Amino acid sequence: MNLNLWIVWIILSFLYIWNFFYLRKVQIGFFSSYFNDLIALPWVFAFITLIYRNLLKVKNFRVSKYQIVFTFLLFSISFEILFPYFQPQKYIADWNDVLMYLLGSLIWWHLKSRL
Repeated sequence: MNLNLWIVWIILSFLYIWNFFYLRKVQIGFFSSYFNDLIALPWVFAFITLIYRNLLKVKNFRVSKYQIVFTFLLFSISFEILFPYFQPQKYIADWNDVLMYLLGSLIWWHLKSRL
């Protein structure tokens, strides 16, 4: 069970890095703007689950629906409202990113029972 979770986390990490250093630079539409936002929350949830299961020894830990909703709201408010408001030269509010966070959260919701 943990092996599958490790594999998912490693694949998400690889995809994030590959997109950040390659695909965004060659400007491939969806990958340039939204792909990392889509996989960000599944990566975070996989990482949290790995920490709980391996470091804290909580064998059957799963991120709850409340934690998923809270994290989705935290990312959306932080990255799409607060950061663009306080640092507009560095952050841009994009409501499509919120949609990607939502889709990523829903993907994790469906994956979590299998990992």
